[in-house]
Amino acid sequence: MARGLTIRHFSRQRIAPGPGVGASHPPWGAGRVRSGPLARGGVDGDRIYEMDYTYNNGGSLEGFFMHRDPPSSVKKILRKEVGFGCPVTDCGCPYLEWHHFDPAWHVRNHHEPKGMIALCREHHIQADHGAFTTEQLRHFKKCGRSSSKTIEGKFNWMRNRLLLAVGGNFYYETLGVFKFQGREIIWLERSTDGYLTVNINMLTTSGLPRARMINNQWYGTNLEDDIECPPSAKRIKVRYSNGDHFSLEFTEANSESDILKSFPEASVGRWDIPFPITLAAISYSVGGTNISFGSRGTTIEGLSIVGVFMKNCGWGIVVN
Repeated sequence: MARGLTIRHFSRQRIAPGPGVGASHPPWGAGRVRSGPLARGGVDGDRIYEMDYTYNNGGSLEGFFMHRDPPSSVKKILRKEVGFGCPVTDCGCPYLEWHHFDPAWHVRNHHEPKGMIALCREHHIQADHGAFTTEQLRHFKKCGRSSSKTIEGKFNWMRNRLLLAVGGNFYYETLGVFKFQGREIIWLERSTDGYLTVNINMLTTSGLPRARMINNQWYGTNLEDDIECPPSAKRIKVRYSNGDHFSLEFTEANSESDILKSFPEASVGRWDIPFPITLAAISYSVGGTNISFGSRGTTIEGLSIVGVFMKNCGWGIVVN
């Protein structure tokens, strides 16, 4: 191991010896393997390490392997450099994956940001099959942020019933969650088809534009410090450098226990709601203020609210 190295995101796996690996160590023997395709080095961030493998008596090769999914810090670097949208010309899809190209993953396992790029799933598959040259991918990395258009996306979670979990409190058959000085901030609307859709306006003390969500369609501003939304299109996290942020995640709850896994203090047994039901969890905060809807509670102007279940209400929280 390289000195001063910390290895993250590794798991122990067992594989059969492959061609070119351990040629001097037959499967029935034991020994250290430091050559061959599966014994090459990898990286943690930009630091190099060496992987050791040991044959066991059963003839398999045991060692530590890097998970192909990169650490969160690397993902943030990659999505930010392309402006949070796929940098391929005329794409801009915000649901990103992580392509290893310099070198390719099969050549050497690594998570070096300089040799990776964020792409949407469609263009990631194309890149894996050689659609883009190394020079083209480097150009996307260099120019992606400056050429990116305003990022937007849509959640296709259309439901007739929703349970909202907002700031440690729960809202069912309650369309209005939070209204501030006459302005709707977090609320639901019902479409002509009967589906409930999520709406979010962001408050800020910065005086600058902020992202918003209108009927499950969200819009960025190109001022974000980070936008995180995986290809599953079930979650989004938007952050700004001054502390403004919101996040939304959809999940299916088939029983009370599914809700208790995320909210162990919730009194679900007393709620009288049908299962299965779709849960939409929202967190929200205004940087530099005491307005915060965290995962475990709501704080507004010194008042803390947590564990409240609201059903068939007009508005949950109104601040005038």
